[in-house]
Amino acid sequence: MKLKSNSVTVKIPGKMYLLGEYAIVHPNQQALIYAVNRYLSLAIKPADSNRFTSAFLKEEAIPFRAERGMVRFDTPHDTRFIEHAINIAMEYLNIESLSNISLQVSSELDQGYQRKLGFGSSGAITVAMLKALIEYFNESITDVALAKLAIITQMQFFPHSSYGDVVCSALGGLVHYTKGSLETVKSLMRQYPLATVVGMPWQDWSMNRLSATLPPMLVINTNQRASSEDLVRQVNQVQDHPNFQRFLHQSKEIVRLGKDALMEGNLQAWYQSIDKYRELLVYLQSISSANIETADIELLIHQLNTLGGHTKTSGAGGGDSLISFFNTKDDELKAREWLRQQGYDILDI
Repeated sequence: MKLKSNSVTVKIPGKMYLLGEYAIVHPNQQALIYAVNRYLSLAIKPADSNRFTSAFLKEEAIPFRAERGMVRFDTPHDTRFIEHAINIAMEYLNIESLSNISLQVSSELDQGYQRKLGFGSSGAITVAMLKALIEYFNESITDVALAKLAIITQMQFFPHSSYGDVVCSALGGLVHYTKGSLETVKSLMRQYPLATVVGMPWQDWSMNRLSATLPPMLVINTNQRASSEDLVRQVNQVQDHPNFQRFLHQSKEIVRLGKDALMEGNLQAWYQSIDKYRELLVYLQSISSANIETADIELLIHQLNTLGGHTKTSGAGGGDSLISFFNTKDDELKAREWLRQQGYDILDI
């Protein structure tokens, strides 16, 4: 397999959930996700030895070995999911080793603020590693096949994930996503080579980049850090609650209404979808121990809505970022000024 003679650099966007949080970790649920205008970049170039550099790990360069189809990083840091992404790319490409390359990661997703914003860094680096290695070996892959390859990569370490972050980062733009059953994917992998599996239809899975335009929104850093895994785990503890199925049913319906509103350009219906999903998340919080809206976040949402906004948490909530849509430009400008006075960062995405 012929290598590119020069370096390869890929830029992968982060993600922001609009509708469908929490429900989307369950099969046959849907979400609307938006690829933000902030990127994680990965550059591959020939080098005198195999090394990986990333500000995530705060090391100058980490040496790694790649032989017999397996990669091992020489570092005490937990790099398993990065190693696994490289291994999956090697399996897809049907190569046994990597020789003398430099992998260098830079990111606008979190590091610029030295704190977590909720833009999906782990998903973006997975997609970037796969895409960069495939291009470095002069191969091509469709966006949907790349998304499927990223899902397969993350299945081992994140079996309860929605995988919406990698799907959005792979497809870009405004994405409508339906998660299917992992058993469907595992069954295909037992029967076919990896490259064949990602090129096949997956029953009950759907991932599409929509042609609709998302109306302007404010993305506000709450100055609070949230652990998505912890919050999702707390919600999943109430799966047997008699009203949990009600939550799943209403989530799917609101996502459908939101998608239709965007496709039809019906802004008022879109704003209603944001408001309804915020109410649904508050309901979910009431039947679980998950603190999706902390007291400070609840107060911030109330103030923004008083100024004419339609506001909700994005992703797992509990911190990270809020999204807010406004009926008029004047309302948005008033909200911007209030946020500035209160010391909140409005994120440029």
